[in-house]
Amino acid sequence: MLARNNVYLYGGAGTGKTYSARTISKLLDWNLITVNCNQFTSAL
Repeated sequence: MLARNNVYLYGGAGTGKTYSARTISKLLDWNLITVNCNQFTSAL
């Protein structure tokens, strides 16, 4: 069964979203999976 404690970070490029997520996950000894949403969307 998958855990349901997901977090979605939204903001402009270079604001520290990935850095913050990596730092927090290391401090808490949690697994982290990052997904670049650009992989799933395209400009119309």
